[in-house]
Amino acid sequence: MTVSLRQQELRVSVSVANAELFKSTTSVRGFLLPQSGPNALPLLDNLWPADSPVVEAQETALKKLATLLKDPSFRIGTGFPLPLEGFLDQHANVISSDRFRGKQVVINFIYGRCADPAMCPATAIRMTRLRDRLPTACRDKVEIVFITLDPQFDTPARCLEYLKARNANVPGVSMLTGSYEAVQALSKLCGIWFKTVAEGIFEHAQTMLWVDANGTLREAFPASDPGVTSLENALLLETAEPGVPSITQ
Repeated sequence: MTVSLRQQELRVSVSVANAELFKSTTSVRGFLLPQSGPNALPLLDNLWPADSPVVEAQETALKKLATLLKDPSFRIGTGFPLPLEGFLDQHANVISSDRFRGKQVVINFIYGRCADPAMCPATAIRMTRLRDRLPTACRDKVEIVFITLDPQFDTPARCLEYLKARNANVPGVSMLTGSYEAVQALSKLCGIWFKTVAEGIFEHAQTMLWVDANGTLREAFPASDPGVTSLENALLLETAEPGVPSITQ
């Protein structure tokens, strides 16, 4: 990639994942990192789309989240729709208001740099297994959505790399990112606490959220094996055809 820096052209290196996501006509922003070595190109890291529609969608989403945070009646299970529009998925697509319409959505807050195998990596494994266990008719009605708690690092390209590394970059699985302010507002709205322990290290609630086909935040489950079993049963019941048994003992 060639960028203009103080009216000088400078060749920079971008990751393969970034090159997959962004076209030559896409406006981007990012951080330029120096690289050592005689033939090394500077690295354009933390690459984000910066086209006006993307920026405007994120600003609108943040305003909507801020409004809901001021509404004391918004609680899990109270019939309010959960807004996910304005976030970006692993393909750098802006989430629209109808992206998950008609689907049962399972939401997990994680972050890509998590190195504790008992935390985010374990949640990702549980979600993959849950999806694989669901009958095809049920699976087609379910979306697994990971939302990063570390959006300043987890760009769309890094979200794509995260899912690819776990063989989870498949239809029905998304990893969303956005501005830190939007992620913070959404986590508060969902009752998910998190705090920064050190650079790139977070402590956070291990909770799965179930959003039904109407977009309503229905119930929260612990991100544990028993919690996944309870969630699986709930999804099977919700998606079962009338008169067809959905759970086998």
